[in-house]
Amino acid sequence: AGRKRARGEDKPKMQRAEKKVKTENNNEEGLRLAEDRAVWKRRRRDAPAKYKDMLAALSPEKRQGVLDAMDMITRSDKHWCMNVEMRFLMAMDIVYPCDTEGKECPLPATVSEVGKKGERRVLEPREHWGPNGKCAFGGILGVQVRPDWAVEFLYRWAELHGMKPCPESARPHTLGFSPRDWETMTEGLSNQKGKFGLLPKPTNGDGYGGQFSWTKAFRGLTPMVYRAPNWGKVQVVG
Repeated sequence: AGRKRARGEDKPKMQRAEKKVKTENNNEEGLRLAEDRAVWKRRRRDAPAKYKDMLAALSPEKRQGVLDAMDMITRSDKHWCMNVEMRFLMAMDIVYPCDTEGKECPLPATVSEVGKKGERRVLEPREHWGPNGKCAFGGILGVQVRPDWAVEFLYRWAELHGMKPCPESARPHTLGFSPRDWETMTEGLSNQKGKFGLLPKPTNGDGYGGQFSWTKAFRGLTPMVYRAPNWGKVQVVG
């Protein structure tokens, strides 16, 4: 009986210890997410200065597309930054816009309205995200990296995320980056809940989210296209 009581007395201690570990993990995750949000907020703030000289070299029409992306009203600093960079890459012809089948198409239209004071307000397209969404963030249906510019695309997308190559820990499919950094750069583009909304278009009969699909997309071998999100399901990242 004494042994049974001892085991019974240990159970609450174990539960308290488990609760403490869980709380600590949640606190660490909360701090990490807060730091991540702060980083993207700073990147959004610094973007006008970052792009200023590069925009000066563009034609007025192409420049306006990037400026519209910068003027877009949205609460997501991360998606704002990703959309501005994607629009700049389109303006530079490093990537080109395509439809969900991968066929080249016009640039996403800018959605705007006239505010109460007569000002032009650039809006976030309402059709993106959600189970019944029609496009990725910023009205994008798809993008195709031009193969000859794949290295430049990889460099700029990594720079946007603050990532640097790490050959010593890279895998064959991570294009010179650590697996963790590669996952960060690709998962943010994906159609998981709250992400940008794109997935590499399948090749050779593979399904969406197939192995090495992001590698092919970053090399310009397949487009990244809008795909209605499978919320709750994990997408293969590779």
